[in-house]
Amino acid sequence: MSITIHPSMLSDERRNDPRRRAEMAVLDQLTASDYQGTAIYEWSAGHGAQKIDVPIWIRDMGRYALQVKGGTYIIRDYNWFLTLPDGALEQKPSPVFQTWDGAMTMRRAVEDVIGFQVYIIPVLVLPDMDPDPHVTALAAQKNVHVVWRGEDLMTRLAEIATREVVRHPPTQAHIENEVHAMMYGKPLAPATTVRREAPEPVAPAVPAQMDLGNATIVINNYGPLIMYAGTAEDMAAVLASMTPLSPNNPHRHAPSDPVPVEENPVPFEDVGGALPEPPEPPVAS
Repeated sequence: MSITIHPSMLSDERRNDPRRRAEMAVLDQLTASDYQGTAIYEWSAGHGAQKIDVPIWIRDMGRYALQVKGGTYIIRDYNWFLTLPDGALEQKPSPVFQTWDGAMTMRRAVEDVIGFQVYIIPVLVLPDMDPDPHVTALAAQKNVHVVWRGEDLMTRLAEIATREVVRHPPTQAHIENEVHAMMYGKPLAPATTVRREAPEPVAPAVPAQMDLGNATIVINNYGPLIMYAGTAEDMAAVLASMTPLSPNNPHRHAPSDPVPVEENPVPFEDVGGALPEPPEPPVAS
């Protein structure tokens, strides 16, 4: 098993480009892994949209938007600078914001085509940097995960998926359908074969009662939180009236039951005569 990369073949010029050294190292780790999934190298939703270096789906684990940034960055007054080989600093857009924007773009692109929500995990890969508390703090504000120098990428992706508690990890059918949606703007046919089933309907909740001295709290997900303090109400009758299917519920109306409407028996213009004249505006002295 391994991660399939699209496109499957990269030109020697691109692979040997020193500016893409960090990205090529990430692709090599993906293809050498024991996990099964699919990744796309350099995907964008269109002109002006945030490019994602590596959107990746790992079977039974999660969906990720990887942004890979080689080199060393420093932050000064919330501005990001890349350290050049000669020691000079070149201002750059925030890699944290780019990672988060890429994940949101990927999520919208998949949802617009397949018709249901998916959870994309934003991951910033900084293979030439040791952990930096300033970067970590900014990443935490956007819920962006960071992979630092010396960390195994696949181990970190598995750990991140566990920490995020991914509720619907992608199956192979989900991966094929969503990758097709990303690359060609349409799902595989028939799309219904890879949709998740709707959740089972939840049974009506039973009202809960808590006694706190001379006060009683009744909680029901069909009604508000109600507190009875120093009351002589029969709590059994109160609970019965709050049950949605109870005939004792005074607020329960069948579709055919008319809802009473209070009408004003006297027109507004007949109450108290004519409307009063507005006061004169003040005159400046």
